[in-house]
Amino acid sequence: MTRHTIRSVTQIATPTPNPKSPPGSAPGHQQHHMTQLKNKFKRMCKKSTSKKQHLYLSKEILKANPSIYTYKASSFDARQDMLIFEVPKLGKEAIIKAIKEWGKPISAISHLIFCTTSGIDMPAPTTASPICFACGSTLRLAKDIAEARVLVMCSKIMAMFSHAPLETHLDVLIGQVLFADGAAAVIVGVDLDLDECPLFELVFASQTIVLDSEQVVVGNLREMGVSYYLLENCLVTAFGKIRISLDENRDWDCLFYPVHPGGRAILDQVEKRLCLKEGKMGVS
Repeated sequence: MTRHTIRSVTQIATPTPNPKSPPGSAPGHQQHHMTQLKNKFKRMCKKSTSKKQHLYLSKEILKANPSIYTYKASSFDARQDMLIFEVPKLGKEAIIKAIKEWGKPISAISHLIFCTTSGIDMPAPTTASPICFACGSTLRLAKDIAEARVLVMCSKIMAMFSHAPLETHLDVLIGQVLFADGAAAVIVGVDLDLDECPLFELVFASQTIVLDSEQVVVGNLREMGVSYYLLENCLVTAFGKIRISLDENRDWDCLFYPVHPGGRAILDQVEKRLCLKEGKMGVS
């Protein structure tokens, strides 16, 4: 369902776990002895233009749970036991920070939307959603709730996706270059008080699935965690199926683009498909 009532985003908070490190230098990334693969990984990190990563998995955790960084080893329980506690904990930090900066009583919140792709348990406080559009889905859901204030929180720890690299499974390297851990909380509302200043306004929200794209990115939940695979040239394949009207009456450059990056290559494809001016993807 899509509603056209404007919702305002009044507060954003984004806590991250410690430690932080340059991409590719976190514990576990350097544990293998494959020199050629290490060098390839370093080149991928440099090309990504990412400056740092926040990761929950530490050297101590990997030492206590060696199965996590042993390719295809049975490690689901070890990963799950961490996530069911740490994901809500990180999310709580985001909620406390957002409400504190908002300055209103928590009783003013009418709904809570809590989304994650990390950890599956029952009972659980979460709504599971595919990783790449989880945050966008929660904002769309928040816009559809016609209430005063909605607190939206997404929390992700990528421990279920972290694996030891393998020369025959380079997709794992791509995931570890692009993704890290963190949480975000936003407050979405209508009929704002005079002392509330909207950061953004949600005017329109919808979801579109690209046709014939079901095999572009594949993830399988296994004893080893989530094993994922990317179709060769997956971005060119996916973006090539998108039909965009580039008529003379539509100026795509006039819009503000906070794009979920998922890597520099995705931003480059968005810029190319919309014929945007250089720098429009700068915020993302």
